Amino acid sequence: MKNKFKLNAMSWLLLLGIVLFTPGSANAQDLDITGTVSDENNSPLPGVTVLIKDTSTGTTTDFDGQYTIKASPNDVLSFSYLGYITQEIPVGSKTSINLSLEPDTQALDEVVVTALGISRDKQTLGYAVQELGGDKLTTTPEANVINSLSGKIAGIQVTNGGSTVGSSSRIVIRGNSSFSGNQPLFIVDGTPIDNSSPNLAGAGGVDWGNTASDIDPNNIESVSVLKGANASALYGSRAANGVIIITTKKGSKNGQALGVNFSSSVVFDKAAYFPNLQNEYGGGRNGSEFIYNRYNTDNNTNLSYNEYAKQFAYNYVDGNGGGVNDGNPTNWGPRLDAGLLLDQWSTAPTVLGYPDPIILKNGLTPVLPFKTMYP
Repeated sequence: MKNKFKLNAMSWLLLLGIVLFTPGSANAQDLDITGTVSDENNSPLPGVTVLIKDTSTGTTTDFDGQYTIKASPNDVLSFSYLGYITQEIPVGSKTSINLSLEPDTQALDEVVVTALGISRDKQTLGYAVQELGGDKLTTTPEANVINSLSGKIAGIQVTNGGSTVGSSSRIVIRGNSSFSGNQPLFIVDGTPIDNSSPNLAGAGGVDWGNTASDIDPNNIESVSVLKGANASALYGSRAANGVIIITTKKGSKNGQALGVNFSSSVVFDKAAYFPNLQNEYGGGRNGSEFIYNRYNTDNNTNLSYNEYAKQFAYNYVDGNGGGVNDGNPTNWGPRLDAGLLLDQWSTAPTVLGYPDPIILKNGLTPVLPFKTMYP
């Protein structure tokens, strides 16, 4: 009985040791990691993010670049900072980790195309310039490359043309500066292009499209927008409203084999409505059957509709009023598709030198020479 009691007592002591020392052993696995993060010049970097990889546990460095974080020996610490290369360091048995971050030259050395096609470091420029890659223009295909710039360049306003294919689009940088024009100068591979639409100036006009719409977005490598007078000074007064420099794609030796890029797009247009126009009567005036019947009744005549139309509604001679209502032919002449024999445009004797088609049809001989009949 005494040996049995001793065994039980030893068992209880063993269990008590496990309970007391197991938490201490677990806590001993977490290490207090401290250190300092500096830049390439050994200056402290405040605000560096220190994270345990694949977790959301982390901290940031203070004003002196120092940090403190709890981590286990199996963890990996990730150090990241804007403009610098992210570094990852395994913890292991280390309790102090000091490191120096290297700048990310690809992120800092942004090169843009400026005036006269000169490539410059964006940080060295004293004026506002923004560049857009050609791939951003083809994400959503547009019939007009100007429309593709909308919402992608700060400070520009794009007025899209109508839904008709080939309609013009207007672009303005930093608002209107005068009562006319206000569009920037386009430079495509060093060649200036005027994007204005003078035919639409004032009231009326026909939209013949804008010159920039002839540029295929798939051929554009980059677009640089120069804003302000300093940016466009080299191009003179034409660039008073800014400059848009377009650089097209070119072949280069980059060690790659021959490649082919293929892209296509389809646009379906459906007219919302059509204007309600009459298409029953042609050029001329007073050609309706109502006026024709009233004429025979009022004048006690029995003219056929063809004879009436030729004398009073429409008959072409020279287009300047020499015939019947041929100087200003409104659309209220004789009825269309009625089988009438009338002189239409470019069929009169004074144009081709031939007699009236009615005379030819009936085999008649004109009483007077053609030039006398139709002076």
